[in-house]
Amino acid sequence: KLQILKLGINGPAYQYWERRMTEEKKSDIVKDLKKKLFDKYDLNLIEDDVLEDIIRHLLIEEIRDEYVTIEERIDITERVYDSIRGFGILDSIMKDEKITEIMINGPNEIFVEKKGSTYKLDQTFDDERQLEDIIQKIVGQAGREVNQANPIVDTRLPNGSRVNVVLPPISLNG
Repeated sequence: KLQILKLGINGPAYQYWERRMTEEKKSDIVKDLKKKLFDKYDLNLIEDDVLEDIIRHLLIEEIRDEYVTIEERIDITERVYDSIRGFGILDSIMKDEKITEIMINGPNEIFVEKKGSTYKLDQTFDDERQLEDIIQKIVGQAGREVNQANPIVDTRLPNGSRVNVVLPPISLNG
């Protein structure tokens, strides 16, 4: 946004400030875009680059009446794509090389370790089902299975990162 502070002999003085989108607003847009994608397309038949183009087009339609920074547009596009083809919000978290550990205690409690300190993130999974789907995707890639009969699994991601899954009834929060 642009605001005129004063008019002077040298012309107007301007102040520019950038309004950042809240995490809640980003999450709402991601959910809306995913719903539109699932309702309108058979995502199994769409190649990755085409999916990215569709997401960008839907995002432009969604935000046409509001200001959204390029960084926010990229972030939202990546979140939607990652939730369909990758590990959802975990993909963006794993891109941060300063993070040494990710701990998830249910869909609304994501913690990371950076430089020896633990921080709770504002980001959350959409719901319990989304978290369960990502867990199954991770362990499935390693040819493993996790369920109530087998609630503990140790495995590795394709990049070599260690994953430890503990489900109820062993874990208290999921």
